[in-house]
Amino acid sequence: MKKSIGLLMVLVLLVTVCGVSCGESLKEKIAGTWYRNYEYTPGSSLAKWANPSEMSFEFNEDGTGTVRGLDREDVIVSEWREDEEGITIIGDLAVGRFKARLKTYKDFLLMDLSSSLYVLGRTEGEEAEFQMGTRAEYQCIIPEGSEQNADELIDTTVAILRERINRWYWKDATVEKAGKDRIRIDVPRRQDKTMFDTIIRQGKLEFVDPDGNVFMTGDMLTSAEYQDNDARGIAFSLNEDGTKLFAEVTAKSIGKEIAIRLDGEELMAPTVNSAITDGKGFIYMSSNEHDALEIAAVLGSPILPVELKPETIECYSELSCEEGFGMIEFY
Repeated sequence: MKKSIGLLMVLVLLVTVCGVSCGESLKEKIAGTWYRNYEYTPGSSLAKWANPSEMSFEFNEDGTGTVRGLDREDVIVSEWREDEEGITIIGDLAVGRFKARLKTYKDFLLMDLSSSLYVLGRTEGEEAEFQMGTRAEYQCIIPEGSEQNADELIDTTVAILRERINRWYWKDATVEKAGKDRIRIDVPRRQDKTMFDTIIRQGKLEFVDPDGNVFMTGDMLTSAEYQDNDARGIAFSLNEDGTKLFAEVTAKSIGKEIAIRLDGEELMAPTVNSAITDGKGFIYMSSNEHDALEIAAVLGSPILPVELKPETIECYSELSCEEGFGMIEFY
């Protein structure tokens, strides 16, 4: 009798525990309201939405359902399927068929739409502290005949790189010494192995007259700022000496080209229409916004005192959404 009572109590306890901890299906975990706080583009970046949108998921017992809040249009789910890894939903939008994959991860809901991955939280603006980004390590090549010791040069280089990255708006990035002669840069949330190509340039700016002579260098700049008004580019201002020199050369070069070079690479070669006497100029950039921002950050900071040789450059991610529908992997 005692054994029977004991067994019954164990069964009751198991039913109670299972009902609380293991009775909730994935469908029940996902159903309800979420906030689309981040969008992750594999191989690119984890971007936080300025105005998170509210979304909700409803799963009917007959295999249909509704997704609300996706780009202000409800998705009528014609079919949803649950498996051990997640839920696949298939439905219809005004523009065509809709297919997505839902999966819980930590306290978040991941919505895989093939080209991007939405990170949803139960609260608006919830921080998604996933580990992902790009890190690189560079060897510092000290110039021959330098009067400063290596430690001073490397410390100066670290300070300049920090300034450039802050001007480039990656304020949560880290730049630090790594060992005796190396510098490590880590930028979270963005994945791009080429992202440091411009920011590590020495930054030697030269102005070349129509005869091919360098008549002015970047040390005469007092500011260099990215602008995207009527045209995308970099607005710069010159100090007093630079203003006088620029006025003299442009006055002699009307109808001719003056080239602007960065580390030997020509950025532009505009034709001078009139003398520029106010010490202000504009470097037009046909590249994308990121490239223009990087070059503006380089021009607005001192020249690097050392050469940086790449040792390792890698993208890392706690999440991986491979190309193709439903391919979500976790590390």
